[in-house]
Amino acid sequence: MPDQLKELQRLFAEAVLVVGPYAGERPGSLINGILAEVPAGCWFQDNIPGIDTCGGGRPGVLEAAHWIKRQQVERWVVNNAPTEVEGVHILLSERKALAALAAWDPRNAVPACEHHHRRFDGHHVPLPRERLVVPRALVPAHVLEFSEDYGMETFIEDKHPLEV
Repeated sequence: MPDQLKELQRLFAEAVLVVGPYAGERPGSLINGILAEVPAGCWFQDNIPGIDTCGGGRPGVLEAAHWIKRQQVERWVVNNAPTEVEGVHILLSERKALAALAAWDPRNAVPACEHHHRRFDGHHVPLPRERLVVPRALVPAHVLEFSEDYGMETFIEDKHPLEV
């Protein structure tokens, strides 16, 4: 599983950083190496009006920023995936495999500079007021689709106020 997880992580980063935010069906597939030629920019800089500029961290370096934290996705899927389907018991190891797929689903991410990524997820943000809060109206459609597919809509409702 470690090699498979590393490959899943690589594909996740490739999908988010090279192709850019998920926008529905794409021609070709990442597995076949059909990728966009121009890297995406920082989603927060491009979509949040009045936001500070990308700064700090490593200039020009983009990261794949999970919208719903990876650990939350993994816990949610393991604890809420069916334990039985049509009389067949679903093993914990199988639920964990599904959790890994969900955790690295590129629909749950946007490309972000290190500065905005840290402000969004709250890492290394000394004061709560410095945390980046995205109004619900600006949550990308691909993230909403992801949250609906896994029954995680409350994560969006709790984190993103209707108005900021």
